[in-house]
Amino acid sequence: NLFVSSSVGGMAKIWDMRASNKAIMTFRVRGNQDMNDLDTTKWFIDGEGIITGGADGVIRLFDMKCYAQINEYNIENMEGVTCVDVSYSGRYIYGSYDGEGKVCMFNTLSGEKILNMQHPNRVGTLAVSPNGQALATGAWDAILRMYA
Repeated sequence: NLFVSSSVGGMAKIWDMRASNKAIMTFRVRGNQDMNDLDTTKWFIDGEGIITGGADGVIRLFDMKCYAQINEYNIENMEGVTCVDVSYSGRYIYGSYDGEGKVCMFNTLSGEKILNMQHPNRVGTLAVSPNGQALATGAWDAILRMYA
């Protein structure tokens, strides 16, 4: 009965459809006011956290139990994040970026970039398969790429 939303203004909100029309939790992104829009949000695999991607090129992991940001995944000079997802185990976080056609894989705990998957065009979407065995990416060149 919970869902998450993200917005211009750097806020991710958690809503409970059984409750009133007010969010039950709000996470705020700190930083440059012009670049803190959140463009994508995804539940973490355990349902106790959320992953956000913003116009500032930073992916953030928020935890509902401690009500705080617990890690961030950043690459120098990257454009905005278009899509995020998490591996079946929760060990890796994936993000796609505007402009350069990049998809990056990060270690969830350390924040270290593990892999860079280059595409010839902007990547608009990505998703981890339900069994966790593959990653699919969709780019503006109309090609679906599968990584296993």
